[in-house]
Amino acid sequence: MVSKMILIAQKSLPRHFKLEGQKNFLSLLPQLWQELEGIPYSLKNGENWLLSEEIIRYPSSNYSFDKLKLYLLSEHITRHSKKYIINLSLEITSNTKLLAQINLSLLSEDSWNEIIQKINKADLIDYLQSVKDTNSLHYGKNPIIPGNFLLFILEEMYQEFYSMPLSYLKANFCSPAYLNERFCFIFNQNAFQITDRNQTLILKGEWKQ
Repeated sequence: MVSKMILIAQKSLPRHFKLEGQKNFLSLLPQLWQELEGIPYSLKNGENWLLSEEIIRYPSSNYSFDKLKLYLLSEHITRHSKKYIINLSLEITSNTKLLAQINLSLLSEDSWNEIIQKINKADLIDYLQSVKDTNSLHYGKNPIIPGNFLLFILEEMYQEFYSMPLSYLKANFCSPAYLNERFCFIFNQNAFQITDRNQTLILKGEWKQ
């Protein structure tokens, strides 16, 4: 069960959009999360049934906005079927000031434990230095990311979501992962996998507490 506020996706807009100016604009606010680009296609366009919705508009003299953030608040599996209750929060801001917040509860066919992440060079160098990795494949203009670094990131995600340490992990490495690629980390309490933006399987495996 997810119990922490996890940032799923965010988007800075090139120009200020106005919340007001359209008829019934308040009821249109929940649809703004479709503007976000970092959400996996299977979730953004998947089978999600809206269970409840809370729309809060905060007092302001100017309702133009420049940033959207979508958070995963919690997730748990239903008792009698393999569906998920997903609680999300969409924040609409202008110059970091919160203008509106939309809290959504969905019934989803899929777990939302998917995180799109890009690993930067500084993070890679920090890891290589910490483990004293001198393999030339992990350096240069187009380095390969060590498989154990990907597992290190996955384990951090697991502990952040479930607040429990792992006792067992088994992974199969399928394709090399290159720096500056965008990766999709997909996991639940029993299994995990990483794919790139072309849906190439990088690794997969299983784990348990």
